[in-house]
Amino acid sequence: WNLVCEDDWKTPLTTSLFFVGVLLGSFVSGQLSERFGRKTIHFITMAVQTGFSFLQIFSINWEMFTILFVIVGMGQISNYVVAFILGAEILGKSVRIIFSTLGVCTFFAVGYMLLPLFAYFIRDWRMLLLVLTVPGVLCVPLWWFIPESPRWLISQRRFKEAEDTIQKAAKVNNVAAPVMVFDPVERKQEKLDIVSVLKEQRM
Repeated sequence: WNLVCEDDWKTPLTTSLFFVGVLLGSFVSGQLSERFGRKTIHFITMAVQTGFSFLQIFSINWEMFTILFVIVGMGQISNYVVAFILGAEILGKSVRIIFSTLGVCTFFAVGYMLLPLFAYFIRDWRMLLLVLTVPGVLCVPLWWFIPESPRWLISQRRFKEAEDTIQKAAKVNNVAAPVMVFDPVERKQEKLDIVSVLKEQRM
């Protein structure tokens, strides 16, 4: 769109607005995953990032591209944050460390470092966006392999689903899981939220 001369300010503004989307996504992603589940929000935000990145290909002007870019920023950081939380809650202690460093942070950085290489060989920005969008589509089958966080299920008092997830994990890892993961006393414990805490005179 000839973002040069009197329009050269639009290029850095585009990046700045992208990070406004990142900021907004950072605020809402944790709350959404707490309300609707880690797995659900993880895949929804992945769809947002992938879908709106694809729509950017059809941008007819700078304004349209930038608005879509803000939404992509929201989806990207939300996807990152929720994936980090989900992995931390479903993985064992030793694997969790590897996931939190190599599995998330390192690959995130490597992806950014590879971007200039892709851009060097794919000079058309629309084609570059298409290539970068495809991996998101390939992640769809993971829905049937990634479980919901048992910790979140427990917080929602969905004990049966949490037990099933734990039993499946134990079977995959060749670990003997107890027949009854939660005793009746634990099931009857009152579920508290922030409103319940604030109602008490003593905190």
